[in-house]
Amino acid sequence: MTDMNLLEIAERRGPFAVVYMDASPDLDDAAQPWDLRCRSIRERLVTAGASQGMLDQFDRAITDSPPRRGWAGRLLILDENTVHADEYLPEPPAREVVRVSALPYLIPLLRQHASAGSGPDTRRQQQEVLDTFATEFGREGGLAVAGLGATADALRMANVDRLLIDPDRLGDRTVLVGADRAQVVAGPDGPASWTAGTAPHQTCRADEALPVAALLMGAEVTTVSGGLPSEDGVAALVRQR
Repeated sequence: MTDMNLLEIAERRGPFAVVYMDASPDLDDAAQPWDLRCRSIRERLVTAGASQGMLDQFDRAITDSPPRRGWAGRLLILDENTVHADEYLPEPPAREVVRVSALPYLIPLLRQHASAGSGPDTRRQQQEVLDTFATEFGREGGLAVAGLGATADALRMANVDRLLIDPDRLGDRTVLVGADRAQVVAGPDGPASWTAGTAPHQTCRADEALPVAALLMGAEVTTVSGGLPSEDGVAALVRQR
């Protein structure tokens, strides 16, 4: 999954149906047989508000690509007419994701992109990012901010060089998203300049909105597990102070 593929998905308008599921074959110790897993996922898509076109795209993707050998996860990002991503990932998700939402859920793809050459080099690169952040955050006037509010402000001003996000700590938090989707605001109220006539906004999950906003403004996105000085698991290296 290249940066351009990620950007192309981020640039598309939703709604999207997103499925992140266990794609392991029917082994003796599999949690659930493949057919039953797919049927359960489809029912959850219906409950989440998937259109008939989305269901047709899901059915086609599942039929055209049966499970591979060995443990695996699978991420599907699709809309009414197209499957934008159908990726097998190295491991099943710790918790399956089934959503219908205005923005695509890119975190699993970002994690895969970061670990495409998994091993010591990848871990070292991620640690270097965290070390750079810690250095900048620890000095006066450093090029780093922490917390959902400060990071959203930096994204809104197109001032983010690299978004750092810990999905487990971010959880189900939400943000307001402007019409151009690079405009994000933490908290219940948008800027005074947001009006119904100039910049419609909606509430979206932060784990969807923040990566999309970062990609649209040309920033890098790094997923981490721990190491950030914010309870909400969000921080950024910024371009200027």
